[in-house]
Amino acid sequence: MNPLSFPIVSSKPIRVAFCAEAKEKLSQQVVQLCNTPSTLLEGLKTLKVTPTEMTQALTEITAAPELAKPFIKAMTANPNQSQILKTVLMQLVGRQNFKTWYTAPHGYKEAYAKYAKEFLQSATVEDLIRHAPTWWFFHYSNRALATTGSRDFALGSVPQGLGSPHEFQEVLAKIHETVRKHFTEWKEAGKLNPTDHQDYKLMVDTFKAAIQFTPMTINGQPIQIESMPGTLSRMTKFVFKLTAAEADGKNRQYILKIDPLENYPFLDADTVSINAVVEYYAQENGSKNSNKLLYYNSKYNAALYPYYDPQRYKPILETPKTLKEYRQLLPTLANVGIICHNPEPKNVVVSPPEEGSHAICYDMGNAAFFDIWKPLQKESRELPNNCANNYLTDALALKSKC
Repeated sequence: MNPLSFPIVSSKPIRVAFCAEAKEKLSQQVVQLCNTPSTLLEGLKTLKVTPTEMTQALTEITAAPELAKPFIKAMTANPNQSQILKTVLMQLVGRQNFKTWYTAPHGYKEAYAKYAKEFLQSATVEDLIRHAPTWWFFHYSNRALATTGSRDFALGSVPQGLGSPHEFQEVLAKIHETVRKHFTEWKEAGKLNPTDHQDYKLMVDTFKAAIQFTPMTINGQPIQIESMPGTLSRMTKFVFKLTAAEADGKNRQYILKIDPLENYPFLDADTVSINAVVEYYAQENGSKNSNKLLYYNSKYNAALYPYYDPQRYKPILETPKTLKEYRQLLPTLANVGIICHNPEPKNVVVSPPEEGSHAICYDMGNAAFFDIWKPLQKESRELPNNCANNYLTDALALKSKC
């Protein structure tokens, strides 16, 4: 079979009533789409066909595996172009025809489900997260096992001042050991009552103090650990500020978020793992509004970030109230499909002028992911959220122009 043809694979053959020359042009544009996403759309505009005929042609593309795979690969390659691609296709075929093609048998959603299942069998952990932050967490562990022989995986790299990955992991192990020791003591003493806010707060403060005053070193140099205020998720998320000497002799400060007791890191909102995966996805796809994930370690469920000095990084003055205001504040997050549900002054700072004066959302645990070309299927799930403020109310897949 000629891979540039459009095979009829449905039980009811689709008849596209345009000439062979136009059909061949469309086939060529689909193949070129792999390298230049805009090429297909420009080519489609030149074809003298009706919206209905174009819809039928798109259905034939998604129905044929040899055409659907390169088509979907290109449509999902650059999240920053997702809205543009959707808008242009809607203009070409009409909103209702687009919805029909998107949801119908042999349409886009069905073709994407097959593509995602195949992609999942060959991608690395990094590739999975670059593609979308919504895979079930066990898929990351499974891919790590398949590619490295271990279910544990890491994202990013450890800054030089914090030693080698092995040395830094020893620090993380010590934090885990300290927390678990005190956790066991509290549990055996009958003091562990997560429903009692005062007991809960006292327990957390005790854990933090124990870690803060536990001597830890890297390269023979002491590393300072200071407890920081932070939202706690399922009694387990701790936030610390680390201070370590770099090779140039200057001290550098970092934020460490760690969940020593988290057993199900991807089931709750605002966990260390949720933040890490969302932020890695955003920064890998070019978002300047994302917090910079320096390093994430799945074994210890720990994530490392830069420390934003409040003297230089000022909080935003107002919380955006509409999707339009959100896009204006955090445009590069919105462009890659990330909608943070709590972009409040305590969670968003503005970088100094020498760094561009752009907003940085440094806590995206309550966020939603939306990309029409990456619909949910059984291998993925919605990001969990605690917030009632849902910006996606205005951004439903087939209605939003944002």
